[in-house]
Amino acid sequence: MASSPESSMYIEFDDICVKQAKIIRRPPEAYKNESKPARGAIFIANYREFRNLPRRDGSEEDVKYIIELYSQMGYKLVESIQDRTKKQTVEAMKTFGRNDIHNEVDSMVLFVMSHGEYEDRFFTSDDEVMTSQEVYEIFNNDCPALKLKPKFFIFQHCRNGQLHSTALPQKKVKTLSDTMTIYSTLPGNGSFRHRMYGSPFIHQMCEVFMNHSWQDELEDLINKLNKGILSQCQHIDYREIRKAEDFYFNPESLDNNMEQKLSEQPKVCYDKAITSQAKQQMISPENKLVLLINNLDGCVSDMDKLKYVFHHDLGYRVFGPSQNLTNEALKDVINDFKKQSHGESAIIIFYGDGFNDYIVTSDHSAVHFKELQRLFNDINCPSLSKKPKIFLTNLCYFDGDITYDRTNSDSQDLISPVQDMFFLNVEVEGNNHCENGSLLTEALCRVLKNDRNTRKPVMKTMRAVSKTLDELQEGMENYICELRSIKFPPNFALKPRKHHS
Repeated sequence: MASSPESSMYIEFDDICVKQAKIIRRPPEAYKNESKPARGAIFIANYREFRNLPRRDGSEEDVKYIIELYSQMGYKLVESIQDRTKKQTVEAMKTFGRNDIHNEVDSMVLFVMSHGEYEDRFFTSDDEVMTSQEVYEIFNNDCPALKLKPKFFIFQHCRNGQLHSTALPQKKVKTLSDTMTIYSTLPGNGSFRHRMYGSPFIHQMCEVFMNHSWQDELEDLINKLNKGILSQCQHIDYREIRKAEDFYFNPESLDNNMEQKLSEQPKVCYDKAITSQAKQQMISPENKLVLLINNLDGCVSDMDKLKYVFHHDLGYRVFGPSQNLTNEALKDVINDFKKQSHGESAIIIFYGDGFNDYIVTSDHSAVHFKELQRLFNDINCPSLSKKPKIFLTNLCYFDGDITYDRTNSDSQDLISPVQDMFFLNVEVEGNNHCENGSLLTEALCRVLKNDRNTRKPVMKTMRAVSKTLDELQEGMENYICELRSIKFPPNFALKPRKHHS
């Protein structure tokens, strides 16, 4: 989507100057990312010309900025492709995945920049559609040189438009791990681009990463990016799949002249308010609510366990569980929950059928996560405006016939009021349909009963849940866990820290 320029959103190419790491973060604190001469390998796929779609003028500037930023961070550009067909794109990505460089470096970065539609669909130059799941499939753990290494995917494309039948349903990649993904905008929204300067997303990434990657973990960089000037036009969607540790770029340039360039740069002071705000959000509230919804016959006792943990161990007021809800009944229960006297946070837990980003209710009606976001955004749920909202879903994979109402979920808000949301989404494959309960319940109970876990920021707490879930299923890989955050308070914890006088 082309946009008018806002000069403060764009930086000059010659001003890109990455601050170099003074301390290398390494295991057990973080993923190993210190290989030399290159930290990692980078692949860029940019689509400017299409058969029938409009030309993406300005995207060539994005490519230039990305190459400069990541080379200063110590990443080696392996391949940059432009205007390839779908078949050519897949082959180029497979060739990159097989490249021997992955035996020598500690991480991987992949960019895709194009027109897009709906959730995770982008167009290649022949107007064919690819999905992020297809990209993930190429770089899963079947690539031995990339196994257990951090893989960072960035998708810069619009995510609005209508639902197509080929988007329903699609299983997630079971063997994917150590993966971090950024979408430049939220589902249902456009991603802006200037015809001369490129996209504000890429420019702001350059500014934040060059000033802060020397000391900040990736999630902290995303929080700075989301709270900066970019948030005036679009919000970033950040996701993790089986991310085991913190990830630091540990930038160390391949350019021997970087020290001189750094000495010539003025000192940058970026968004000091974020730090003080984050410290305030570390104190978790006393008045907290949980809504339990269960549509799985085998998980009735799971609800009792979760109710006990959240009420007894964490001090939440628990509503439900509500059982076997239809689409309309689900919305009624949620609307009643929204009317409650909320404190400073809310958690919504749903066990039932589903796939991808869809909940399937007892009447086989599909409800997209985007609809949950809409119901709890700052406009439709003012009592929780600017307050943390956490969604935990356990979805048994459903591939039967469904009905789907596009009325609300396909609405397009260019500046979305969706924020302060965190998702832990678990998709369960197999035929037992959680008949004997869910391993997610066991993982949640083990982690949340430990004070040391619940006093950490939510992302770290839920990362521990994901890790425990993997340990419980002992390599069966029937439970696929993904973590997402949308402008979520970075240091919010489920349990308040203790203060000493």
